Amino acid sequence: MIEDGTAPWCRPWSLAGNISFATGESYSARNQFCIHLQQLEAEKAHGYTAGPADEYCTWQQLKKEGLLDKLKGHHGAACLAPTIKTFLKATGKFDEDGEEIMEERQFKGYKGIILFNRQELGLPKLHPGPVAHEHGKVEEAERIVADYIARTGITLELTASGDEAYNTHDCQRVQVPRMNRFESVEEYYSTLFHELTHSTAGHGCPRKCHANYHKKTDERAQEEMIAELGAATLCALCGMEKTAEPNSAAYLASWCKGLTRDKAQAFLTALDEAEKAVKLILGKDDQAEDEKPTEAHQDAPEPETAGDLFAWRPAFAAIG
Repeated sequence: MIEDGTAPWCRPWSLAGNISFATGESYSARNQFCIHLQQLEAEKAHGYTAGPADEYCTWQQLKKEGLLDKLKGHHGAACLAPTIKTFLKATGKFDEDGEEIMEERQFKGYKGIILFNRQELGLPKLHPGPVAHEHGKVEEAERIVADYIARTGITLELTASGDEAYNTHDCQRVQVPRMNRFESVEEYYSTLFHELTHSTAGHGCPRKCHANYHKKTDERAQEEMIAELGAATLCALCGMEKTAEPNSAAYLASWCKGLTRDKAQAFLTALDEAEKAVKLILGKDDQAEDEKPTEAHQDAPEPETAGDLFAWRPAFAAIG
């Protein structure tokens, strides 16, 4: 289930802010700011009030559509587009023919582009804007989150415009999109608990894989598995339905494939670390060394392959 026959992970929240006409994707925070400046100018010059998710395109795209006449009297937003340049670098090594071996390198940079608001130009929208969903809060989940934040002093930001969910590397700030941007309330809390599980690395559950998150692929995969397992456990403890389970399995599968070491062992390690993180979030003391395992742990089968690892789920969900 972890690696085979699992649908790919899908972002569970809708994008916010201005979007690309070509891709339907939201622009980066840097370009959203540049676009906002252009919107202020457009409102002052033409009386046009920008919408919450207007579409933007380049001069070349308008030319392709034969719409350059629409640009008269209008100004675009100066933005940045990422670029990758490939070049060859001498290695100082030589092959059998005496030719110096060249190594291909890539340089990542940015180039300036001008983006034009298609709705300001009187053109129809191609992509629907973000949909606001109405969900009721889960009382137990809210209590767990509030208690953990009060104990740790973490800053939690629920953003209306940001398109990323993350925990800062120092574990002092967590950002997730607001609840109304998620299709289901279970996906919202799954995402929130995922990021809070990451944050435990700086508040009582230090992990080598978190410290090396940006240095080693295996360590990053391990940390992501811990966070997702912690989120699944907390959702189960709050009595939520399994709406988010397929996406959670897909997320685990994507990181499991990136592991170069034994996947079964890495998963079991992630289970142990996730349990510690969950207990910390719940404010529970670690189990005494001489305390006997719970019945759920005693009955849990010992998996031999990655495909059997979800046999641990009932036991893991019974943490207490």
